[in-house]
Amino acid sequence: MCYAFGPPVMKLFSNMQEYVSLKDVPTPYEVKEQIIPPEHVLRLQPFFMLRLVRRIIFEHIPDMNKILLIKARCPILRFYSKDYNVFCDFSCESKNSIRNTMLLRLLGYMDPRFPTLTKIIRYWGKYGGFVGDIEMFNSYAFSLLVVHFLQTRNPPILPPIKELASKSEYLQQVALEDTERMFEDLKQFPPSKNCKTVEELLREFFFHYLTYDFTRIMQPSTSSSIPLSNYVPDNNSPTDKFEVNTLNIQDPFRPNFNVTAGPNYKYCKYFLNNLLQVCMAYQNNFFGNPKTDRWGLNLVFNEPISETRMHKEWQDCHSHTIEILPEPDVASKLEKIFKHVLLFNCVACHIPPKECTDSKTLLKLHCKVYNNTWHGRDWAAEIYKNNNNLSPLELEHLISKELVSKSNDRRSLVSEFICELKENHETKLTLHLNFMESKPPILAVFLKEFIPCTLKIF
Repeated sequence: MCYAFGPPVMKLFSNMQEYVSLKDVPTPYEVKEQIIPPEHVLRLQPFFMLRLVRRIIFEHIPDMNKILLIKARCPILRFYSKDYNVFCDFSCESKNSIRNTMLLRLLGYMDPRFPTLTKIIRYWGKYGGFVGDIEMFNSYAFSLLVVHFLQTRNPPILPPIKELASKSEYLQQVALEDTERMFEDLKQFPPSKNCKTVEELLREFFFHYLTYDFTRIMQPSTSSSIPLSNYVPDNNSPTDKFEVNTLNIQDPFRPNFNVTAGPNYKYCKYFLNNLLQVCMAYQNNFFGNPKTDRWGLNLVFNEPISETRMHKEWQDCHSHTIEILPEPDVASKLEKIFKHVLLFNCVACHIPPKECTDSKTLLKLHCKVYNNTWHGRDWAAEIYKNNNNLSPLELEHLISKELVSKSNDRRSLVSEFICELKENHETKLTLHLNFMESKPPILAVFLKEFIPCTLKIF
């Protein structure tokens, strides 16, 4: 049964009083000819039932591209057909799947921006080749990625799932059809005071996760995240084991289950690389120009490209520019941002006498970066959110100090670049960043967002 939002769910073989044990999985022929009694088939153990379904698929759809049987407390048969563009997680007697669908449905009615944003993000992942197939991210994982993002906005758009579950009889009863109860539950939650549009949130989503600290476990149940080292297994679910991956999202109803345990490293890299591609596209001057062949959301959806090609593009991308609005003492403010706010090790360079050029140099710094102070600024900011005595600039400084204090390696050179602020004859200011290494330009993309915003809070 399909709903306006949320994965399709079909409830099968429920309320069985006891399972029937067989020596082997019956064949489709044995079932069809009733060599195995129908009442026994209906009472097969879930794992045997899925093996039977797998045999039926192999027999009737021999060209099925991929099929995988996942052993777990609740076994899953995952299959994919390229010809029909069908991806399915098939399970028996799984209350978890039903409850997950109910959760997404409830959140969708709570704030209409959630389903709209999630559908776009899911499509982005499927188009980019890292959502939807075996060993890729599944749609539910990407839904929770959006949930966690919306929970951590200021002000929040969605509440913690633990709070939602404690107040919602709809979720507690696991009654999918009880829409009347669902709408009654929704009355307990006032609309979010966050008025950002889906378009604004979509852009923010990509930049948020570009600099997210993925060494942490996202916890939609509490709208927070914790370091991997702080994870404590839940003794109430001893059969589950939290499998650490490149991305880690704790299931809001099963604390020992990592929703993103499935995708392999290749597809995690696709996800991270696509984040960078999209953020660079947003900063492209063509993004809002309808006169170009590709503009707007067209630039967001990119087909997967090889690592070799991507690294080749990054090698050719050493120089970056940031347009700066003219204001008093802008050179000294920029120097303070690099040295005091971001804690970069910067040395002022000699500026030669004015030559016959169309611009003059107002500031030149040689910056060496020994600590990554751009990944994880969101969680570090949570530490100081209740301290109203801090100025915005001092808050950013303390966030960087917190990140440095948590760094495991403080001696390795992370990045090195020359920074020049130039003014042309029209008094337009441009900040030039020339990097000395061939790395993914995450720092450059971050600075293009961070510097203009920080200049506004001086």
